[in-house]
Amino acid sequence: MKIEQIITLTILVLGISFISHSQNKNLPNTDTTYLHQSKNYYFLKTMSQAQKDSSFDVYRSAMTLERNILNKANAEQRLKDYQVNSRKDTLKTLDYSFASIVELPKYIAKCSNLRTLNLSNSQVIKLPRSLRSLDSLTGLRLDNHFNIYKVKLKKLKNIKEINLMNNNMSKLPKFVKRIKSLEEIHLSKNDFKNIPPRLSKNRKLTILKINENPLDLSTQKLKKFRALKKLRLNKCGITNIPESIMVLENLEDLQFSENQIQSIPESISKLSKLQSISFYNNRIKTIPSSFYDLQNLHTVDFYYNEIEKISPLIAKLTDLKIMYFSNNRIYSLPDELGK
Repeated sequence: MKIEQIITLTILVLGISFISHSQNKNLPNTDTTYLHQSKNYYFLKTMSQAQKDSSFDVYRSAMTLERNILNKANAEQRLKDYQVNSRKDTLKTLDYSFASIVELPKYIAKCSNLRTLNLSNSQVIKLPRSLRSLDSLTGLRLDNHFNIYKVKLKKLKNIKEINLMNNNMSKLPKFVKRIKSLEEIHLSKNDFKNIPPRLSKNRKLTILKINENPLDLSTQKLKKFRALKKLRLNKCGITNIPESIMVLENLEDLQFSENQIQSIPESISKLSKLQSISFYNNRIKTIPSSFYDLQNLHTVDFYYNEIEKISPLIAKLTDLKIMYFSNNRIYSLPDELGK
């Protein structure tokens, strides 16, 4: 290999590394250097921000295309494997993601022990009545669906978990309220402005993951969601913790990671059943004294905030096992910690 090729390859590798670093907001923004040729001379030059963005977009598009081609190839192989399987009753998962089908095969009625049906990135919109006889079917994936609002879903009496992520939804599909057995729903990466009121019809719902939606909960009443035990509100652009959340008295796991929250209200103590709470990557400066009344907490995450002091009241959290306070402004810990 010629010396020019070696130099070029080295710079390209470094360039990709620098692009990767510049995309991580927790790392310093490093200029990307590349090799520029002018006639028979080579110069080290620094990319403009526009060049960095363009390079990263091209790289990401190429990787997405490659991944989709691979996924489709894998999907076709899975279809063949399912078809030739003579013991359909042994199948616990059917993965039709990326498959080029518009309706489910008839043999699905023979999958008596089926637990999870994956229709993500698919064009299947009509689910057969035979699914109603599959008592073991409890999980359904419809994320990244071709047209989620056209999905025709008959009453499935045992579905407990459904994934509707990344469907560009601003309202729930009608079939969701018909799933009376639903306990967990994933609504992340959509376009919801609030927690969909229709979800209150699902009386058994205890887990709601609605990350990466442009939520405004400041005026929403949440009394009908009191059964919730886990609530994920990460990356939702939240600046203030709404008082309405304090009625969710059965919450055990609450996440506000990667928002813009600056303070925690004193009323947080109303969530007395909380066992785990995360404020990862916010702008919190102080922890209110009432926070230390949450005596069931075993995990707290304040990683990447602006906290300067931990109160000696932390000794009240006798069940605390894990706490994250890295990347704050804390220079000393209270003596009471760990007693």
